[in-house]
Amino acid sequence: MNADQILEIPGHTPIILSDGSGRPLDRFLARDASSFSVRLRRCNPEPKWIMEVVESCKLPKPVRIAFCLVPGVIEVDSQGQQ
Repeated sequence: MNADQILEIPGHTPIILSDGSGRPLDRFLARDASSFSVRLRRCNPEPKWIMEVVESCKLPKPVRIAFCLVPGVIEVDSQGQQ
């Protein structure tokens, strides 16, 4: 394939955008992909980071959650049961 050739995908090919857990965020057919960015900007159902990844090739910033591990206390009676 030459650099000036374009790979064509059949219009009936499904495209599914999903998050890291596999939950689908959007589904559409390849023939509808040209209107995807217009639809995304109009109703904005997807998170903003999807457009940043697609348009600007920017990876989303990782989410940091502060937490503290505290030892648990289990009370045991004289028979060894909780």
